[in-house]
Amino acid sequence: MMLPTHLAATLVGCLLLARWRGLDREGWTLALLFGVAIDVDHLLEVPAYLAAAWPARGLAAFSPGALAGHGAGWHSIFHAPAFGLVVAAVAIGLRTAVPLAAWALHQTMDWAVGAGVGFATPAEFALLAALLAALAFLARDHVRRTWPGWTVARWARASLAAAVLPSIVRREG
Repeated sequence: MMLPTHLAATLVGCLLLARWRGLDREGWTLALLFGVAIDVDHLLEVPAYLAAAWPARGLAAFSPGALAGHGAGWHSIFHAPAFGLVVAAVAIGLRTAVPLAAWALHQTMDWAVGAGVGFATPAEFALLAALLAALAFLARDHVRRTWPGWTVARWARASLAAAVLPSIVRREG
């Protein structure tokens, strides 16, 4: 699956967990680490892919079909079933199931690519659209439950100001 699909699915999962049990910063971080960031292994495969595909295909090597056709070569140990034992050990050590749930979600989504959903296909874009709709609904609900009286727009402005303004002040000062 594409990175935006993994990210949207992980964020929906986080918002559902936050609604059900509460999720602190550590939980969000672990979910994003094991649900999205494990795809960093794909970057390690890019040089080998380009060496094999570029001479034969040129720019066509970047089409979704060509990228998906590279198959399991994109996956490292992070995607192997045995890595589940490492994730389980981390989950036990940290006394939280979040890493295991996020990694299992990621694995299920990658399995769906091979099972027929495909990579960057209309089916994946439909899934992404559904996840984004769920994300918008759950984010709105999360803001209303966490900060009564706030709107999503007010929360977004406050979050942006908190993230951007300190860096601007540091640069100018």
